[in-house]
Amino acid sequence: MDQLRTGIGFHISSALFAEVLRLAGE
Repeated sequence: MDQLRTGIGFHISSALFAEVLRLAGE
């Protein structure tokens, strides 16, 4: 269960980071 939470947290962080890069690119 803890590994699942870590995976979800990593996925959210990656999505947020990609969004920030996209906004910064504009």
